[in-house]
Amino acid sequence: MTNLSPPKHHRCEPIRFVSHPLFSRPDAREQIENLRPESITAIPFCDEEESPNCRRSPIGQRCEERVLTRKEERYLFLRMNFEKFSANESQGERRAMYLAEARILRNRIVVSNFRLLVSIASQFALPPLRTEELISEGVIPLMRAVDLFDVSRGWAFGTYATHVLRNHFRRMGKRLSRKSRLEASFDDSQMVELPDEGVSEDRQQELTRQSQFLVQQCLAELPAVDQRILRTRFGFDDPASSKVRSYAEVGKVVGLSKERVRVRTHQALEHLRETAQSHHWEFPEVDLLQLHA
Repeated sequence: MTNLSPPKHHRCEPIRFVSHPLFSRPDAREQIENLRPESITAIPFCDEEESPNCRRSPIGQRCEERVLTRKEERYLFLRMNFEKFSANESQGERRAMYLAEARILRNRIVVSNFRLLVSIASQFALPPLRTEELISEGVIPLMRAVDLFDVSRGWAFGTYATHVLRNHFRRMGKRLSRKSRLEASFDDSQMVELPDEGVSEDRQQELTRQSQFLVQQCLAELPAVDQRILRTRFGFDDPASSKVRSYAEVGKVVGLSKERVRVRTHQALEHLRETAQSHHWEFPEVDLLQLHA
């Protein structure tokens, strides 16, 4: 059996939680349990280990999706954050136990709000994005909203989550709109060609070295998955390659769907441009997407 206790003198990383005056009371757990509605026992807790299908399905198809009442919502948020608070005050197996409880509670809240996520995602589902893609993109912001929501302020979580999700999808739509225009005007057949007229061979080599250096600097700003996607699609690590690999081919290499690779490619290219602009980096006589030549 794995020992969950941390090594001696090892200080665990603090766990972020939303505080509440109840937590400092010696009878905090009892007080919170007194807030448990009778209906809460009828709600199946969608734990990752107990219900793996809930983890695999983006919309929790195997889970009962029932909207929480305000009383249920208040109890679950207080209990979830109290478990995190308790974990912060504990070590070893007790800390792991409290964190596991907090995850179960968070999953229950997330699953109960999938219907809201689907509804908002469908409002923003315009080509090239499908509703399913937006739902997948919205899960992480929804989970983050659960972690940051302060139930003591008296708001309904649905109101807060709606604001978070709409802002996320708006920003995503703006980024994709810019990237779509970029790709529509991009000519793959010219991507690896450097201008020959008026440029000496030495100058071409110097431009290529400068450009490749700057591309590596920009790529370093991206998450590892996005770096791998761009390197695979455009051949940044293979100067002899002139082939742009398809999204499907890249997906097989990185283990993502064709659509997911396409979206992340758009996002990564835009981030490269923003990074270059923020650092005032210029790519003389060479377009950013030509830099793997």
